[in-house]
Amino acid sequence: MKYLENAFNFLGKYFLLLIPLFISVAIPAIFSASGTSAYTEQALEIQNAIMKDPTLVQNPSDFLELYSTLFSSFGVMGIGSLIALVFSIVVVPATYGMVNKALVTGNADLSDFIPEMKNNIVKYILFMLATFVLYFGIVIAIAIIVGICIVLMTVSVPLGVIAIILASLGLLIGIFVFTRLIIFWFPAMVCDDLGVVDALKKSISVGKSYFWPVLGITLLITLGSYIAGVIIGAIIGRITIVGPAIASFVSALAEFIMIVFAIEVYRDKTGKNEYMNENLITETPGDYL
Repeated sequence: MKYLENAFNFLGKYFLLLIPLFISVAIPAIFSASGTSAYTEQALEIQNAIMKDPTLVQNPSDFLELYSTLFSSFGVMGIGSLIALVFSIVVVPATYGMVNKALVTGNADLSDFIPEMKNNIVKYILFMLATFVLYFGIVIAIAIIVGICIVLMTVSVPLGVIAIILASLGLLIGIFVFTRLIIFWFPAMVCDDLGVVDALKKSISVGKSYFWPVLGITLLITLGSYIAGVIIGAIIGRITIVGPAIASFVSALAEFIMIVFAIEVYRDKTGKNEYMNENLITETPGDYL
């Protein structure tokens, strides 16, 4: 786990680079928390009212009128999602750029935010669009497979059920594996200034050469951040502003560690780690587990 150790060493040395990412996660979370809280309270009130008087929803129009009070909460949560998207477009490419600069030169701080954002924001937008197209294609493929399974069920129910189970299992495994292979997609665009297609090919190549460690480390970080988030949510999750802010810090920290990890692995596997921080550990062959 040399790369993971390096990522934490990097965090200790360049912890200020985490601040923009934390802000980009915390502000939308705080904003959306109010909408989520209001939605939950209103939904419970409506549910209790229906249980006491079922005649309130005798027809569809009554149902829609009763639940229309939730629309304002949806609006708040929607605005929160929009804010999160805008922050992501601005902050994520800048963070990748600052991390890469630190690994290349050994010197990076928050003054590099604007320059790195300018250098990488167009790349990130193209990356997001390409990701959308890619996953849209996956959705179409899934729809075709589901259609085939439905046709099989009309021929033979047992055959159709078996096909659905096998297809579902294969899709889950395939999508999971594929997402591990493209973890270096945007790092390739940042580090090597590659186009979307070339960066995707490079990511898959690097991902295949380091698949199992990537799988284990991403699961470890994801599980650790999830458990921490659950604990924090149970303790202070309902405290206005403070709860969402601390939960956001855990989320931002996990994302930052993954960014550092992905860039460092990519640079090392493509022979670009000419500079190594004195606190970072150089991997020896076979010593990554």
